[in-house]
Amino acid sequence: MAIILQAVIFAAVHGYNSLGIIAVFISGIVFGFFTWKTNGIEVSSAIHTANNLSICLFVMFGLHSTSSTLELNDTIISVVFEIILFIIMYYVGKKTDWFGEIK
Repeated sequence: MAIILQAVIFAAVHGYNSLGIIAVFISGIVFGFFTWKTNGIEVSSAIHTANNLSICLFVMFGLHSTSSTLELNDTIISVVFEIILFIIMYYVGKKTDWFGEIK
């Protein structure tokens, strides 16, 4: 419940249109999951930073324009990217024992 609640708040404060809010909500769920699994915000903060950096680089090199009004294809790409990132980070986390959960 806490993961969903924080994801809703995270999406609400980003100021995108409805499609953008969906993408940010999914990102919030991923960030919340990693915060829960690692018992800290360090990994989710690193993922958030990497995500923002990649967006800045895409805009800086002219590969994408920036706007607070996302279109359907932007949302699909964002969600697919987030799922791939989630799978990679989860795999790395299992291999490196990031998930030292408190019993």
